[in-house]
Amino acid sequence: EEATRDSFDESGEWLKTGDIVSIDDNGFYRIIDRKKEILVTSTGKNITPTKIENAVKSHPMVSNAMLIGDGRSYVTALLTVNLTEAASALPDVSDGERLEAVFQAGSKLWQTLMSHIETVNGSLNRTEQIKRFHILPTDFSILGGELTPTLKLKRRVIRDKYAAEIEELYSRSRV
Repeated sequence: EEATRDSFDESGEWLKTGDIVSIDDNGFYRIIDRKKEILVTSTGKNITPTKIENAVKSHPMVSNAMLIGDGRSYVTALLTVNLTEAASALPDVSDGERLEAVFQAGSKLWQTLMSHIETVNGSLNRTEQIKRFHILPTDFSILGGELTPTLKLKRRVIRDKYAAEIEELYSRSRV
């Protein structure tokens, strides 16, 4: 009974879903974000990742982006690449390079995405800025378990699946 009571607001009329909504001029509600998806850094700063992820995904070569930073001292990101866009924009990337080398730090693809991240960071405050990123060799998918049927990120699944890559982003020498 107590848990049921806690799942409603103080008036007892509204169920706490964890969604952040806006109300339009006609009184219609629209879900615009998830409260749970707010990252809280180790310094106590709250960051809404979807806004930043969408800015990163605005680059045609980025198919998906997920920010990491909950309980961490700075923000990092996991990126997936639209291989068709990457191949057409960087045609010499596939010539003689192994696929793994294409995604490594310092590659042409990495440098292109680093430039885009720097542009995105220019519109963010210091605590929101992406300090490091890792390009994953495969895209997030429903079949892979990283996306919901509505194509939302399954953050916990992604964090668990790519824990080694995430730890690598934080284990390098300081930013």
